[in-house]
Order: sequence, then C-alpha cells, then structure tokens
Amino acid sequence: VDATPIMPHLSFSVGLMLDFGFHQWVAAEHDGDVYESTRVDTFIASNLMVNLGLIDMIVVGFQIPLIIPTGTGYDGIDDEGDPAKRGWSSKGGIGDIAIHVKLRWLRADRHPVGLGTIIQYQIPTHDKSEWLIGDPVGGALSGKMILDSEPLKWYRIALNVGAHIPFGYSKNNYLDDGFQYTGSSPLFKYGPMLTFGLGQSFTLWTDILDFVLEFYGRHLFSEFSNTAYLSTEINAGFKLYIEKNSYLLAGYAHGLPTAGTDSKYGYQSVEHRMFIGIAFEPSIGDRDKDGIKDDVDKCPDDPEDRDDFEDSDGCPDPDNDKDGILD
Repeated sequence: VDATPIMPHLSFSVGLMLDFGFHQWVAAEHDGDVYESTRVDTFIASNLMVNLGLIDMIVVGFQIPLIIPTGTGYDGIDDEGDPAKRGWSSKGGIGDIAIHVKLRWLRADRHPVGLGTIIQYQIPTHDKSEWLIGDPVGGALSGKMILDSEPLKWYRIALNVGAHIPFGYSKNNYLDDGFQYTGSSPLFKYGPMLTFGLGQSFTLWTDILDFVLEFYGRHLFSEFSNTAYLSTEINAGFKLYIEKNSYLLAGYAHGLPTAGTDSKYGYQSVEHRMFIGIAFEPSIGDRDKDGIKDDVDKCPDDPEDRDDFEDSDGCPDPDNDKDGILD
C-alpha cells in the first residue's frame, strides 16, 4: 500500500525486497481434481527497486523482479483411480520489468488529506510458463489513486484504489498438454483487474521503529460476481530505520480465505508469505531538518516555513508579498 510522501529533488533510493511464499492458487475454475491439484507450492521472489525524486512532487523509477517457483499440476488418474500429480520446478527467471511514475497532488502533512497517483507499465520480459499452453504477452499498465492522512504524529493511514490492465492476454488459460488434462474447463480466466488496499503505520519509537498493518486485494472485472477471482491478504511488519529515510523491513502476510472455492482461496491468493527487505536513500545531511538536503538548501541552518511560497529553496519566507508586514 502506497502513501503520498515524495523524495526530495534529485534524491535517489535503492531497495531490495525478498518474498518467501507458500501455496499460491493459480486455478480458479472448478473442475474436480484439476482444481485441487494445480498450484505453486513454494516460491522465492526478489524485487530490485530504484527511484529518483524530481521537483519535490514526482518520483520516477523501475523494478526488476526475479522469481523461482516450484509446484504441482494435475496429471491424470493413476492406476488406483486417484488423481495423479506431477511436480514441476523452475530455475526461475526475470519477471516483467516495470517502470513507474508517482505524482503527489496534495501533501498529507499540510492538508487534512494527501492525494497522489502512481502509473506503472510492465514490460513483457518474463520467461514462458512451466505449466500453461501459451503465455500472456504484451505487458500491462497499472494505475492507482492514493488518499492518505496523518491525523496524529504517531499514526498514518492510506487508501489505494486502482486497476491493472494487461495487453495481448489470453482470456481463457489451460494446463499444458504435458499434464495429461483433456477437459474443456480453463485453469483460470484473465483480464483487467480492480486493485485495492488499506494501510496503517504506527510509530513505536520516533525515527527508529514503525509497525505497519496492511490489507490488500484484487478482483477480475469480467468475473466480478464470481468470488473465485477475489484474492485478499493481510500483512503485518516492522520498519527499523537505520537512517532518516533508510530502513529494514520484515513481516508476514496471510491470504484471507474469502473466495467461493473449495479451498476458500481465490485466484492468485498466497496462503502464507514472509518478506524481508531494505530501502537505502543516501543521506547528504539536513541540519535544519526541513526535509531539504543541505547541498541544495540555500539556508541550511534556517528551516523552510512550508507555506506554499518558494518552499523548495530551503529558506523561511516571513513576508511573502514583501510589504513590510509579516505574514
């Protein structure tokens, strides 16, 4: 779940997130044993993120994911009449590289609410699936609106609502012929999705430790009345700050069994997920603690007064209209 804060002009950050997931459901259409026997059992995913702040209201960046999954697939009926499973594994590979732009329209630290937008394009760089006939190609465009608030010094809350729009995708996706499945039901349907999330952050130790609690979900637009395509999860974690804007993050996420399927988990739901990561933003220094780095702050010992008048120079402006009367 994203919030509206933006990195200062020409500041950059580098982050690396590691995910360890168990039981990701890739089948949504119910067809007896096929449904229960096809899933990603475990996966390890890493995501390298690089961001650059511009004009104190924009962030541009990119993400490079690497995924190593293993799983099982329906493999016909064995000699005793029971469903057979065939395990599969992958050496892994690079997923879809993504580029993104984040814009902040209102600051939550100056207004009752903050408002922002994120737009992301995924370049189709992934390897072919181990278990599908064909593969969705063409990339995807995602967007979300951000609404957040900081009602207390120790509490922040953010709401995200958006959409994920893939291109060149197959609406119906089937198991590869190697799994000996000859039924007519697709493994899952695919297409544009609604995305949504709610996040909360609690400061436990100022500038040292935060506790983060998030709820996130997505739903296929074309199957909106079918909860088999509703996936939701809740996660909790801690942020340990090692510098002002650099931190370690670790936590646990659990998929919520809210779907109308035998397993109660919807398409793309992950039953268990543990994550750990680091975000590093080099600290040049900010002696007056006004959020403007000393190398671009024209008044490094006098904090900016943040009154929407020349707020990027780092100098206080007690008389904006220069009429001799203090504002």
